[in-house]
Amino acid sequence: MKVQVDVARLFPITARYRYFNSAAVAPLSTRARNAMRRLSNDQLQHGAVHDDRWWDTYETCRGRAANLIGASADEIALVANTSAGITTVARGLRARPGDNVVIPDAEFPANVYPWLALRGVEVRQVKKRAGKLLADDIAARVDDRTVAISVSFVDWLSGQRVDLAAIGAVTRSCGALFCVDAIQGLGAFPVDVSACGIDALAADGHKWLCAPEGAGILYVSRHARERIAPTRPSWLSVRHPTDFLTYDLAPAASARRYQDGTPNTGGIYGLNAALELIEEVGLATISERILERTAQLRAGATARGIELGCDPDPGEESGIVSLRLDDAENVATALAGRKIIVAARGGMLRVACHYFNSKEEVDQLLDLFQ
Repeated sequence: MKVQVDVARLFPITARYRYFNSAAVAPLSTRARNAMRRLSNDQLQHGAVHDDRWWDTYETCRGRAANLIGASADEIALVANTSAGITTVARGLRARPGDNVVIPDAEFPANVYPWLALRGVEVRQVKKRAGKLLADDIAARVDDRTVAISVSFVDWLSGQRVDLAAIGAVTRSCGALFCVDAIQGLGAFPVDVSACGIDALAADGHKWLCAPEGAGILYVSRHARERIAPTRPSWLSVRHPTDFLTYDLAPAASARRYQDGTPNTGGIYGLNAALELIEEVGLATISERILERTAQLRAGATARGIELGCDPDPGEESGIVSLRLDDAENVATALAGRKIIVAARGGMLRVACHYFNSKEEVDQLLDLFQ
């Protein structure tokens, strides 16, 4: 049974703003801030005397991240961000000229550039229908030279939460590797990497996880390790990282083989605390609150004659609702003047509702569109 938490105390930003921009950068909770503060104070007073606590925190964080997605801790690497994770996967595949990768069109660049950078590899973009990505359309683009299918868990513009299980089935049918950019859904909605057949998943912590920037996770399944080679060896990626003068390139037996050198310890302290808070509140509770707010927002916008960027089917809803407005950039600027924080993206007004947003806050936003 999950405990009740004082959201206003955990997220003091709610006293200053109506903050609907977690799809860009979410606010930190006091839990994440305090964890990073404890580390910085300890390092201020003691340097690295207590570095054993750092290593313990790395492992605890890996375990919590694994629990969030139904994986094992040895399948989690701690990485700098989503781009670093997907780039690790793309380079590690060692695709050959003539191979192809299938991705959606109008993706956020973190799931585009790593694939475009592969020399001689065709990047096939699947067109969305009214902002929605369909598994059947992906299936129509694959062939026997498809080495990877890479999609976003939640679309950064339309807000569609895609059917990962259906796309995973397509991926298995053609023998490709299934990669997911999870940054717009992880921490807001459940994902089971095994049930969906996901081989690799990457996400930075600074959106729906409410963690600091520059501290993220990369999941690589045990069976996919044989297909994704480590391409950036470091002192921390090898089997025996503290045998400093051995110089043995043998990679770690776990997903740690994909980590760079010295990690962002402060960020990982914040990420670990953010993951702990999600466990305490309960992901089901977080998802329920988000869906309540976005349903309220969609209904209110529709009643006011505002066209939605995407009308999701049941099960496709997320924390993102995009509104088609004339001059969305100026609207976002005007709202910021009222301390209502949204974003203009793709010619639309993107509103991102997290679990710390209240019904009253959504009503206040909607009232401005009378």
